[in-house]
Amino acid sequence: MWYHYIGIGGVGMSALAAIMLSKGHKVTGSDIKESKEVKQLRELGAKVYIGHKGENIQEPDVVVYSSAIKEDNPERVLARKRGIKELHRSENLAEILNHNYGIAIAGSHGKTTTSAMVAYILSKLQKDPTALIGGYVPQFRGNYLVGENDLVVAEADESDGSFLNYKPMIGSVSSVEADHLENYGFNLDKLYEAYSQFVNNIQSLALICADDKKTASLKDFARGKVLTYGISDGDLQAYDIKEGLSTKFRVRFKKEDLGEFEISLPGKHNVANTLVAIGIALELGLDLDEVKVALKDFVGTGRRFETRFEKNGLLVIDDYAHHPTEIKATLAAARNRYPDKELWLAFQPHRYSRTKIFWQEFIESLKKADKIVILGIYAPPPEEPIEGISGNNLALELQKLGKTTYYLETLDEAAEFLANNLLANSLLLTMGAGDITKLPDLLQQKLD
Repeated sequence: MWYHYIGIGGVGMSALAAIMLSKGHKVTGSDIKESKEVKQLRELGAKVYIGHKGENIQEPDVVVYSSAIKEDNPERVLARKRGIKELHRSENLAEILNHNYGIAIAGSHGKTTTSAMVAYILSKLQKDPTALIGGYVPQFRGNYLVGENDLVVAEADESDGSFLNYKPMIGSVSSVEADHLENYGFNLDKLYEAYSQFVNNIQSLALICADDKKTASLKDFARGKVLTYGISDGDLQAYDIKEGLSTKFRVRFKKEDLGEFEISLPGKHNVANTLVAIGIALELGLDLDEVKVALKDFVGTGRRFETRFEKNGLLVIDDYAHHPTEIKATLAAARNRYPDKELWLAFQPHRYSRTKIFWQEFIESLKKADKIVILGIYAPPPEEPIEGISGNNLALELQKLGKTTYYLETLDEAAEFLANNLLANSLLLTMGAGDITKLPDLLQQKLD
């Protein structure tokens, strides 16, 4: 088969393209710019064009597009004109996931870390899985694994409802929160209904977080076995949690004590993520002692509490958190791991619509930092500005609460300010889903 990927450099698309190449398929594609992912795909044998043009479409059997690629894209237009089959990214993934022993990780938070953790355990225990991860995994040297076994691990993205294409053998839901509501008519009930359909699509085992009542109620929609998990409740429960330079905790499965586990990742949210991996290991009959070793060895994923540099006592950590719940959890984890450091937060809001919906929740979570830098809102197309919703106004609200808060519109302005104001014993968290991940490098250049 010949697959052509429009937007081939994206994190989900690049993983699919690489796996299709590994299976012997011909792969071409296009993207708007050069990138590390594009370079890697070319090295694997893909022909990649820069820019979206109709002439990039030759005679592929299938054209694959993501939700970011609209119907008027010139390559999609020409594909339809020629009668070439089109697949959404999720439909292409479903071809892999549904025809193997699929393991799909869903929920508002924790998908990337949990799916990478599960794939890493399976890999370390010689189960040779295929995996498609929504972020860079240092121990994979990329965002995917190609395996010979029938085990396939993937994230199930709820943002546009496309996760309903998946019919995994094992599936998990960590949480259901009011995010991406623009794709659900701004109706939380419709989002919950989509999750209930996803749970009903799980063929064998549904792992459902019991820490939140609304999420826990999804167990009623399962067609097969259910395993609830959590810190406050669940069949699989973590307790005696000790946070420091690593995180240690004990686990009980119903009434059976499974012993102590240790992970390098910070925060109770990562303890909950680990419970999903343990639950899947139990279902697959893996040796728990070997699982414990793999978990301790797992270093996490890019942009999830990722240390970027340390200089003269200043520690800079980058994180993808862009929802108030994630911000609150990440700040708490930072406090517990580095209690003696002054905690600075540089936050770039992501999308006007999300900032408006969670305005008060953002204020409540952001104020947990000692000092706060707010940047301009990062708004990918087709987002448009909303009157009264801005990074500056968010900073003003925090200042009214007595929080030391600064508004700096651009990355360059933020880097310059931070270089002149951060003290030696500070921890800086750069946070957001946009291009704020560039800020640590800009800051390091100015400090050097």
